Amino acid sequence: MVKLNSLRFRMFVLFFLCSLVLLTLMSALYYQRSADQVNARVGDVALKNVSQAGQAVDLLLNGYEGLAKSIAGNSDIQRRVGQKETNGALRTINERMINNALGAIFYAWQDIEGIYVLSDSGAAYSYGQRGTQLIDADYAKRDWYERLTHTSGEIVWFGVMPRSILDKGEAEPVFAFGKKMYDVLQTKPIGIVVVEMKPAGIINMVTHLHITTNSRQYLVDRSNVAVVAEDVALLQRKLDIDDLNPVTDTSPGLQTNAKEMVVTSDLQKADWRLIGITPKSDLSLELYATKRYFLVMLTLLVTLSAILAFTVSNLISRPIKRVTREMKRVEHGNLDTMKMKSFDEINVLVAGFNRMVQRVHELLERVRVATASEKNAQLTALQSQINPHFLFNTLDMIYWMVDDDRERGKLGDVVLSLSHMFRYSSDWENAGLVTLREELEQADHYLLIIKTRLGGKLDFTVNVPEPFLDSPVPKLILQPIVENAVIHGLDKLKDRSQAAIRIEVEDEGNQLLVHVMDKGVGMDEAIVRRVTANLDRGSEHGKSIGLSNVHARLALRFGPRYGLRIRSEPGEGTTVTIVMPKGRIRDEHSDR
Repeated sequence: MVKLNSLRFRMFVLFFLCSLVLLTLMSALYYQRSADQVNARVGDVALKNVSQAGQAVDLLLNGYEGLAKSIAGNSDIQRRVGQKETNGALRTINERMINNALGAIFYAWQDIEGIYVLSDSGAAYSYGQRGTQLIDADYAKRDWYERLTHTSGEIVWFGVMPRSILDKGEAEPVFAFGKKMYDVLQTKPIGIVVVEMKPAGIINMVTHLHITTNSRQYLVDRSNVAVVAEDVALLQRKLDIDDLNPVTDTSPGLQTNAKEMVVTSDLQKADWRLIGITPKSDLSLELYATKRYFLVMLTLLVTLSAILAFTVSNLISRPIKRVTREMKRVEHGNLDTMKMKSFDEINVLVAGFNRMVQRVHELLERVRVATASEKNAQLTALQSQINPHFLFNTLDMIYWMVDDDRERGKLGDVVLSLSHMFRYSSDWENAGLVTLREELEQADHYLLIIKTRLGGKLDFTVNVPEPFLDSPVPKLILQPIVENAVIHGLDKLKDRSQAAIRIEVEDEGNQLLVHVMDKGVGMDEAIVRRVTANLDRGSEHGKSIGLSNVHARLALRFGPRYGLRIRSEPGEGTTVTIVMPKGRIRDEHSDR
């Protein structure tokens, strides 16, 4: 972890910040200049696109105007529409001739949806994609009809309608326009012509001006009513485009406000204007390539600056850092001397450091030897405490057996068990290490004496799996606990027929638990806490000194995590658990 106050860190920050400030300033200026240029180019492209689209729409409308004129000026259609024929047969012939003329025009164009000729006399003629047109009987009451009848013969453009304005059976959008018909000989109006085209062509011309995916394009009239829009729901509706009031006019037809860029173009053939609206947030996407290049280059330059700053700071601070690292190793117990050649000042510091390490090593060795001697003396004293204590209790038992004539026959077994126990407790070679099997045999010798004393009223059971019998354990850890169970638990029972002691072994991960359980009088919680506290203090105020002895030896050999644990319930008995490391007994210093 890098320390904020270190020389290396401060030098790195100084060099890096100087480079970073220069790079950031240069990059910001470069990016702003690039962004302005890109926005200018995007505006120019948008203007050219909308201008070209307006020209294409004008060209399309010019063709549609020629279509309307060709229908309205057709001599056969004019002559027959203007006649009021009363003869049914002739009227049928006229209708057939008009339909044939309309059919010829219809098939000459690919995108006509329907052609309608409405005479002032009320006759209606049509030809379209559908075989039979269902003409609106109330067409004379519609707004579009009124608009046509009030013209002087010029084309009236209705725009894209959500559905046919005349054919009630046609539900698809159409692009409609019309023209009043005149009798060229009498120069009087004789009817109107309405043409409905497939709207795909003009819609594509308008809506394919997308600069970005969120751009919107419309053809609107002077009242901002959408006459051409990709969304059918917006057709013939007034658009809410009051927010197009420009904040900045960069050039004719190009306007920008706080959120959008707007390009417009007026049509020549119709009193409409083409509008393209693009969110400014989308325009920033056009700078993506520039921004990506800018970010890549800035990242590379910052990385290079960081590497250079790191190299320079590391070159200067490396010797000091190595000395600091060696000092930390000394803190963790590694007392090796350091070999390093650097600046003269660093060499003097290294020499002083090596002298200090050698001195610390000498002092630690002295402390280790003194500590080991003191600990061995303490362990020997605790082990020697067992013999007189155990001998006193055993001789007291033999005394009352000799005094009782009925028990003299068992005296030999008792003396033999005592001999085994005394020989076992007197041998402290091999650092006092035995197997759990030997400890159980020692406890069995002791309980033989106790059974004799209690007249056989003692149930002693052992439940130890075979693999654990050869586990190494400290010597004389079971017998003092069993003795304590007899003296403080079983001797106080009123009915000794229930006296029982059970020894079990439990494997708990990396620990071996030996439970010595008695069915004696037990202890309440307060006494258990007091006895446990006395174990940790190494004293039991003269009572059951064997427990504190065993606990102290276990803690000395294995460490403070190991020793005795006591659980008890009044009237239920007491369980003393020996907690030891499982497997090979470790060195007495290993767990500290």
